[in-house]
Amino acid sequence: MQKGRRKAILTIAQAATLPMLAPMTAFAQASPWPNKPIRLIVPFPPGGSIDPLARTFSQYLKELRDWTIVVDNRPGASGSMGTAIAARALPDGYTFLLVFDTHAVNPSLIPTLGFDTLKDLDPVMVIGTSPMVLSTHQSRPYRNVADWLQAVRAKPEAVDFGTVGNGSLGHLSIKILEAQGGFRVVHIPYKGGAPFLADAVAGTLDSFMSSIASQMAHIESGRFRPLAVTGPRRVKQLPNVPTFAESGFPGFSVISWWGMLAPAGTPRPIIETMHREVKRVLEIPAVRGPLEDRFAMNVVAGTPQEMQAFLVEEVPRWRAVVQKYNIQQD
Repeated sequence: MQKGRRKAILTIAQAATLPMLAPMTAFAQASPWPNKPIRLIVPFPPGGSIDPLARTFSQYLKELRDWTIVVDNRPGASGSMGTAIAARALPDGYTFLLVFDTHAVNPSLIPTLGFDTLKDLDPVMVIGTSPMVLSTHQSRPYRNVADWLQAVRAKPEAVDFGTVGNGSLGHLSIKILEAQGGFRVVHIPYKGGAPFLADAVAGTLDSFMSSIASQMAHIESGRFRPLAVTGPRRVKQLPNVPTFAESGFPGFSVISWWGMLAPAGTPRPIIETMHREVKRVLEIPAVRGPLEDRFAMNVVAGTPQEMQAFLVEEVPRWRAVVQKYNIQQD
């Protein structure tokens, strides 16, 4: 009788552990991972700063591990359309997502996201951070922020200001600057970095703000004239370009960032493996050198836990800005 009771208790205990073991068993059965191409969603059109980063990962992960990474551009709604696709994808380790700063702004700007930014995606890493830069086309007369402000104030709402999209950090930055400086410019949002840069290069825009990464080649060619950077200090790549704090906006500092995520529930061993291999890519001199030297990126390559903590701070931070300045979705 006692022996039968122990057997029954053991059977119940074993059955209770099955749900906990199921994800691990499924992962083990699917090994070795990966055994098919991995989709890397870029929620913006080709061009800008995210797309070349994705293609760099695709190239070097093929060389290092013989992984096939398929870059899948899914632009729309400040990156939220492609992000929604990733959030709804199977968490089987074959879908990953690259985002940048709009990822933390969209929850406050777009009420119909269809996913929870903090719950429906698992972080892999913050790849890097960088200040943005306010620039003008070489054909414009502005030599510094003072010249630009003089033109803006002389004809209120006559000078335009382009960004990669509504709700981007460039857009939020100009709202903060307008309030602090008592001026108004005409905001022209684009649907991603490629169309934004096309008009900036063509001289269509009076002024514009985006990551240094997206502008550096045109700054070096002389086509763009940088006026100020958004970080707390000057960057070594543009040593003669002052900060906004130096240009009459004390305390102003905004930093853009890039990150990688996966659908929530992606097996932890897969996330850890992807984190480790992407970090290896970022340590390659041929990759890290251009990111640091030409694009002014501070390569972070932090842990998934660090990225989660970062997002938990960023989302409410930008919600406060969106609400304060009544920023609306286009």
